[in-house]
This record gives sequence, C-alpha cells and structure tokens, in this order.
Amino acid sequence: MKKVLFLSSFLIMVLFGSTQELVNTNINKVDAQGHRQGHWKAFDVNGLLKFEGRFVDNVPVGTFKYYYESGKIKAVSEMYDQGRRARTKVYHKNGRLMAKGNYLEKKKDSSWVYYSDYDGVLLSTEFYQNGLLEGIVLNYFPTGSVAEEMPYKTGLKQGEWKRYFTDGKVKLKATYIDDELQGLMLVYHQNGFPEVSGTYKNNLKDGMWVYYDDQGFIIKKERYIRGNLKETIIPGQE
Repeated sequence: MKKVLFLSSFLIMVLFGSTQELVNTNINKVDAQGHRQGHWKAFDVNGLLKFEGRFVDNVPVGTFKYYYESGKIKAVSEMYDQGRRARTKVYHKNGRLMAKGNYLEKKKDSSWVYYSDYDGVLLSTEFYQNGLLEGIVLNYFPTGSVAEEMPYKTGLKQGEWKRYFTDGKVKLKATYIDDELQGLMLVYHQNGFPEVSGTYKNNLKDGMWVYYDDQGFIIKKERYIRGNLKETIIPGQE
C-alpha cells in the first residue's frame, strides 16, 4: 500500500511539477498576447529535456511527452477538451508501464491503475472524484487476487477495511470513520480461527485485546487505555 501511495504522489509531481526549473529555448513561440503557440520544448537548468508538446492559444493540445534525465519516456499525456482533460500513461525508469488514468483540471479523475516495475503485474486500482479518492481502493497479490480493500469517501478512509490471504479467505477486518480506526478489529489465522481481536477508539487501541493460537486458544491478553498498554495477562500466570 505504501508503494502505491508513493506512486500516486509521484505522478502529480511528474506531470504538473515545478515549472521554475524549466527554461525556454528559441524554438518556443509566443504571440503578441503572450500565448504559447506551436511546438514547445522545456528544459531543466542543466539543459535536459523535461517535456515537449503543442500549444494553441496557450492551451495544450494533442500529445505531451515527459522525460527522465536519462532521456527515456517518463509519461505521455493525450490532452483534450481545451486542455482540461488528459489521458495519461506513466512509465517506470526501466520502460515498464507504471500507471494509467485520467486527469481533469490537473487533478486525478475516474479510474487509475498501477503496475509493478519488476514484472508488470497489476498492483492497485483506484477511483477519483475532484482529485480525491472515492470508493474502494483494491491492492492485488502478484497472482491477481485481491490482497486488500480500502474504502474512501472524499479522500478519507471511510468504511470497512479488509485484507485477504492469497486463497481469498479474510485475514483482517476493521472499520475506518473519517480516516481513523474505530471499533472492533479482527485478525484471522489462515485456517479461519481468530488470531487477534480488539477495539480502536480514535485510531488508538483501547480496552482489552486478545491474542489466540491457530486452534483458538487464548495465549495473551493486553489492556489498553488510549493507546497505552496498561496490563498484559498470560493464561496460567494470573
């Protein structure tokens, strides 16, 4: 999940990042009104090509290409709807597809899909509205089966969070309310027996947490108050 979040942030930087590092060259044309016209190339302070594309009356149109310092393609965006929208593909440095999706007004929009840099397998799928995550984010095992379901509402974690074993059995269940864990969390052994049960309050462990072996026998209890461990109980050692 952390890798996917990094990729998501990286894409914004790639496509709409700092422009103060870009310097115009004499191939770039500006009309009397100061509008960019025709084919443009932008370079960083070291003279390396950052992006190229075409403008009409200062509006980006058609294909825009973004580059790594090595000269390899970093991203390709197809601009349309007067430059408001873009269909985008982003690439890892090794040339494999990193992600594909849409932008609206420079914000992520609708479906986004992410892929591994190693073997190109599906990593994650997301959905955006107004640049914010909306609905269920799905993370996948290399086999293609779902590893995790994380619910979002207007960019905040909201609803039941689930993780799975590779065979599809539930590994973890918990609930987010306004981006914080609240209420019961259950973690399971692969055989279906409970492994851990306990409650969260405002994203902190609270109350009694119980730990089980893979046959359902209690091996430990822990008592928390607002995230602070107050007591540990081992059966037979009370």
